[in-house]
Amino acid sequence: MADHINEHRVRMALVGLGQYAQYKVLPTLMRSSTVDVTALVSGDEEKRRHLAQQYQSHYHYSYDHYEQCLANPEVDAVYLLLPPHWHESFTIRAVRMGKHVLCEKSMAMTVAAAQRMLDAAQENHVVLMMAYRMPFDSSLQRVYEALRANELGTIKQVNSSISFNVPDGWRLQRALSGGGALMDLGIYPIHTLCWLLQQDPVTVQGHAWSTDPRRFQEVEESVAFRLEFSQGLQAQCAASYGVTDHSALFIGGDKGWISMSSVYDFDKNIVQQTLTEGNSGIQTEMITRGEDVGSMLDAFAQSIQTGRVLPDCSGERGLRDQHILAALYQSMALRQPIDLVEMLPESVLPLT
Repeated sequence: MADHINEHRVRMALVGLGQYAQYKVLPTLMRSSTVDVTALVSGDEEKRRHLAQQYQSHYHYSYDHYEQCLANPEVDAVYLLLPPHWHESFTIRAVRMGKHVLCEKSMAMTVAAAQRMLDAAQENHVVLMMAYRMPFDSSLQRVYEALRANELGTIKQVNSSISFNVPDGWRLQRALSGGGALMDLGIYPIHTLCWLLQQDPVTVQGHAWSTDPRRFQEVEESVAFRLEFSQGLQAQCAASYGVTDHSALFIGGDKGWISMSSVYDFDKNIVQQTLTEGNSGIQTEMITRGEDVGSMLDAFAQSIQTGRVLPDCSGERGLRDQHILAALYQSMALRQPIDLVEMLPESVLPLT
């Protein structure tokens, strides 16, 4: 671990320069008071040169020269914005060089790969944090607080969905993506609901289908899945690569409910409707998307300073979510519910 981190901002290398990196992460880094973008890594030489100049990054590397990036003493950490196929290799190589890692969802291709990533980070005494935005979204933080304050009463119904029209590319190739709409999009409601409810499902069940089987030969186009929590609460969720951009969350209790649209989008404001006891009617508001990525980067920098990662964004949390994804894929294959308590090793048993 570099000694200078105790005194200065974290110097980060962005690995992978897709649209999210270009239009959300890099502009956010330019406003950050805790993290600097020191290096860029991409397979597109023209892109990385252009972005390095635009965002005043001192270094840029190809994927083939990733080790040179890791050997650079001016790089303290890497932010992996890559297809899941590369997460394990790029994480383990980084942590063995003493670099901290912020990893995009989903954590890995398999549970075994996620476990190896976590083990490597622990063995090398560096931070491995999942780039989960939702716990840093101010509107969802208010939902979290409302649930802790029992403002909705006993929760009786939970629904969540997410979709976008997937372009051709790596997401349609199982060898790179590890799966389709469930792996890439379904992780949002899975992680967000586990965080909001502060518990993990004990049983899961999923069903996948496609209306365009020629295009979706390797991965699922659409999936509906059920997460059953303790005391009988069930969350009904859906994810699709075939429906135009949309995301939603509904949480209903015996004292009130909250409904949110565009909840998982990084570039759209949220429309929220709320009904609670004591209010004369449904309250509707447009919520401007806040600095969720900026707050996430601040938390990553603080984790490096303290050596402690927020539990809801830790590598351990990423591993739990990988187990949930694996159980859902198993359910889809067997066409039956999967008991997570029986499936998981004791070290990652669901929170109840």
